[in-house]
Amino acid sequence: MLQDIDAPELSEDEQIAAIEAKMQQEMAQAMAREARIKAIADRIERMAHERVGQRQQLEEAWLDDLRCYYGRYDDETEKRLKDQNKSRVYVRKALSLSRHWIARLSDLLFPVDEDNWSIRPTPVPELANDLAQAEAGSEQAIAAQSVMDEAAKAAQAMANEMRDQMRQSGYNARARDCIEDAVKLGTGIMKGPVMGPKMKRWQPDESGGWGVKYMPDPAPKFMRVDPWAFFPDPTASRIEESASNIERHLPTEKELRSWARQGFNPDAIRRLLEHGPNNAMPAYIETVSMIVNGRASNVRDRFVVWEYHGPLTGEELRDVYVYMGQSAVFDALAQELTIDPLADIQVVMWICQGDILNFGLHPLDTKACVYSVWPFLRDDSSIFGWGVPRIVRDDVAALNGAWRMALDNGGLSTGPQVVINKSMVEPANGKWELTPHKIWYANGAAPSNVEAFQTFSIESRQTELLNIVTTADAMANDSAGLPPQIQGEPGTMQTTAASGIAMLLQNASVVFRHVVRNFDDDLTVPTITRLYEFNMQHSKDARIKGDMKVDARGSSELLVRELTAQNLSMIIDKYAGNPVTGALIKVPQAMRSMVRQMGIPADDIIKTDDEIAAEQAQQPAEAQPDPEMMKLELQRQIAEQDNATKRYVAEVERDTQMFRLAAEQNMQIEELRAMLAKEKMNLDSKERVMAAEVGFKDRQTRIEVATAGAGQPVDVPDGTRFTP
Repeated sequence: MLQDIDAPELSEDEQIAAIEAKMQQEMAQAMAREARIKAIADRIERMAHERVGQRQQLEEAWLDDLRCYYGRYDDETEKRLKDQNKSRVYVRKALSLSRHWIARLSDLLFPVDEDNWSIRPTPVPELANDLAQAEAGSEQAIAAQSVMDEAAKAAQAMANEMRDQMRQSGYNARARDCIEDAVKLGTGIMKGPVMGPKMKRWQPDESGGWGVKYMPDPAPKFMRVDPWAFFPDPTASRIEESASNIERHLPTEKELRSWARQGFNPDAIRRLLEHGPNNAMPAYIETVSMIVNGRASNVRDRFVVWEYHGPLTGEELRDVYVYMGQSAVFDALAQELTIDPLADIQVVMWICQGDILNFGLHPLDTKACVYSVWPFLRDDSSIFGWGVPRIVRDDVAALNGAWRMALDNGGLSTGPQVVINKSMVEPANGKWELTPHKIWYANGAAPSNVEAFQTFSIESRQTELLNIVTTADAMANDSAGLPPQIQGEPGTMQTTAASGIAMLLQNASVVFRHVVRNFDDDLTVPTITRLYEFNMQHSKDARIKGDMKVDARGSSELLVRELTAQNLSMIIDKYAGNPVTGALIKVPQAMRSMVRQMGIPADDIIKTDDEIAAEQAQQPAEAQPDPEMMKLELQRQIAEQDNATKRYVAEVERDTQMFRLAAEQNMQIEELRAMLAKEKMNLDSKERVMAAEVGFKDRQTRIEVATAGAGQPVDVPDGTRFTP
């Protein structure tokens, strides 16, 4: 202990005093550091609570959206309708439209057999010019082509690696959750890539048994973020403009204990468990539970943990590393980075009740925001957008108002209103309700010329009210961008032609294409780009490294998959069997393409080219038609057509002459009919002769065709051939 003070000339008492002074100094520094750490944590928690308060109006709008989605009136409207004994039905039009949007987007954006993204090498104009200008086979051309081939191989290897990582992380399922959030509340949020929790592995221990060990998971993870729990900079209109982002977590005590095994600060978690949660639960949880389930929430005794993504100064960074017991990490970091007190360093920090649970630098060197935010309908004044329930809220209100009025009017107009003069009658059972076969006692003093009962009918307005219902329903469809053609109502189609239907569907899907492109721009491209940057920074596989670019090449193409399938079906049905255009169409390829557009593997039901060739090889070769035979057959067809034409002309001339003769001779109708009958008999006789001639010519032609096909001279006796 005394050797810690490098002052051999001091006495033992002086050395002890110096040691105590040093310990007090270190203790004072530690206390000051803890105070600074407390100030950092308090500042971030205060920022989080301020953002929660600033978003109160938006959350009230979200609650109205959920009421519209689940078909619930607000408390004031519900009470008013109940007190007035009015109908309280709610048409869940917003639910129907939202589910249709969710299903369509999920099916279009995440097909089972294709990716909605691709990655390719960044174009290098110099290499392209060298390859275009160099002589084929020259060293320059070979070198340029080799570099481009290597870049393509690296891009393919990177795509395979990213595809495996996304599959392990369940990216498609998380993205579908984001789609549901965006349609319901207006905003879908994807977080990643981030390092996930440690993996649990069973390994042999020193005693010869097996034990559980937690090991780091190198695979990146993607997570759907609840819009209720995400608090970006309230002044930003896009996520790229947000200087810092805060995410709220509500773990239970069990989850906190599991966090301690996942690398979180065990001392801080121990202190939290000892003191228990001291923050009130977010108010929206109870309201949402009442809207969705109609009962109080069961969420109780949760800790409120804030995950902060934002800047810290160099001094704050040093204090946090020392506080977390990672001074060596900071020393190594200070050698690589210039820790300037004026510089902001992007960090990730987990805070709960003034204590730091976890801490680390930004996972990407590019400092790109790990959150992708996709608004369904963009709001230029906010990061958060509009969902389907908010878009159709007024239309749904009109629809519900008209429907309630129709039901109330129907109930009132089905029976009369009865007015009873109590001074004239009295019910035998003492009850004034109207029931079948009821007995009433008449008052003897009642005048005989005054009726004891009078009835009044309420006029029915069902036609007018149902017209309002129909109009409001159509307006909701238009507002949501879901016309009847998109919803699969064939009765609204004004055309039955395949091309006309395809055109109608294509025009009706314009809104879908717009939403899908926004999904590409706001979620797919930034998220996949961050995954590429993550692999470039952290992966140890040199085969996948290279300068590449991410494209959302699939979404817009997948959107028109159904229209393409219909167009292909029309081409096959209309043109493949045509003798002129059929020879121009590759029917097997068209069938495979149509089946693929339907989301079905083509090889499962369509024969391959090899199978078709093998079957054709097994079939006997058909003899090619002889030109002379084709000429004779054509002559026969021309003769038949000529005879039919002559017959038609003769009939027309006969009818004209008969009517002219009747007009000139003033013949009676009966005489004209007799003359027509006679002419018909003559015509039938001529037809039989003509039919015999045609039959004879047909048989004679067949003889000539058969003889010519056998290579023998044609020998037809004189007098057996009809002349034209």
